[in-house]
Amino acid sequence: MCGAQCHVVEVSYLAVTLVPTGCEATPGFTTGGRDDQLHSIDLGHLKRGSTVVVSLRGNAANVRLLDATNFNAYKAGRQHKYYGGLVRKSPHRIAVPRDGRWYVTVDMAGMRQGARVTSSVNVEPPPLPMARSATPASLSNVQVERPPAHAADTDQTWDVFVSHASEDKTDIARPSTRR
Repeated sequence: MCGAQCHVVEVSYLAVTLVPTGCEATPGFTTGGRDDQLHSIDLGHLKRGSTVVVSLRGNAANVRLLDATNFNAYKAGRQHKYYGGLVRKSPHRIAVPRDGRWYVTVDMAGMRQGARVTSSVNVEPPPLPMARSATPASLSNVQVERPPAHAADTDQTWDVFVSHASEDKTDIARPSTRR
């Protein structure tokens, strides 16, 4: 399956045809008793916030987005809940309300005989989470340690590292390292 990104379905009062566009599509289901009017596509697992985009060319069609439980009830002719309805303007966008397995159905039930529509279904991923800017580091976390006290008459040698910007080398860094 190519992630439900490439399904084109032609639905008419007489026939249902699945045509893949640009990649290998996995056909969905057709249901008994309504094979001449219904086509459905298993979109697989979708994340909340994804958007199912159904584009229609031709007449209007009934478009439903159903979770697995409601899809099974719909196929069995039982009461079911869905997102969508009669779509007359294309493209039609349906937001996925929660994570789970989802199906799209396109049917011509209630349409005049001879009506035809070609539909394509694409899934857009959910938007990325809001970016948060990191807070600037505070200098209060920097530890300052005094060098150990030493007697002036000892022969100890100390190494010192001076960190500086290159443009400060001549005016600040070199003069501060001279004895």
